Amino acid sequence: MKIRANKLREALKNGHPSLGTRVESTWPYITEIASSSGLFDYVEFEGEYAVYDQADLENICRAAELGGCSTVVKIDRQNSAFMAQKAIASGANGILIADLYTADEVRDFIYSITPSSPNGGIFGRPSRRLGMNGSGSMTMADYVKMVNDVVVMVMVEKEETMKNLREICQIPRVDMIIFGPWDYSMNVGWEPQQDKEKILEVHKKMIRICQENNVEPCVQVDSASEIPPYRELGVKHFNVGDEVCMLMDYYALEGKAARKMLEM
Repeated sequence: MKIRANKLREALKNGHPSLGTRVESTWPYITEIASSSGLFDYVEFEGEYAVYDQADLENICRAAELGGCSTVVKIDRQNSAFMAQKAIASGANGILIADLYTADEVRDFIYSITPSSPNGGIFGRPSRRLGMNGSGSMTMADYVKMVNDVVVMVMVEKEETMKNLREICQIPRVDMIIFGPWDYSMNVGWEPQQDKEKILEVHKKMIRICQENNVEPCVQVDSASEIPPYRELGVKHFNVGDEVCMLMDYYALEGKAARKMLEM
């Protein structure tokens, strides 16, 4: 068995921009639609919000692979090591971890998904897609390399995380940092709509700290029109569009227009 391509890791290694999109559906066809467009480097499955089981993870990763796309799985703080290990075993090329506060928490998480090779972590070789396909024909060295190439992305959603960001950026294997404006607003007692400028300033500070410490910031946007200001700040990595938000916007816009027509 050959090592599966990790497009996001390749983009990071070669200094290229990357583009992802977010889905919550466990129906693999949704992931296949996004990946087969040929426009995205990865599809992010928002496991923190979605209802899913481990078989769903495997099918989502398979669907992304059909389109030559990588998969990132977002996981919650609770049971993070367990869920991250299962996502990687299913074929995920990246893990986005939410709700960590300190550098030590980030280190512990990374240790849990680092192969248990010499001077490594505690993650063994699972009897799953990753490492066992082809009757276990992947060499152990290739398996270790593939797991070590999994992209580690950390969400900044708490004021304490922001205070610890410089130390977090110094941790080996922290590849990308993403800002979560809604959770950050809740954590500091702001209203997202009323305090947009304050939130933007924190986001810009986060980007600046990442760049100063040679860690790539990744910005999540709802549409491509939001990208240019961040490109001016030197950001190269973006995730555009959320499946649920896109549906909500469509239903609100088209449903309102259709209802208005029926009332004429």
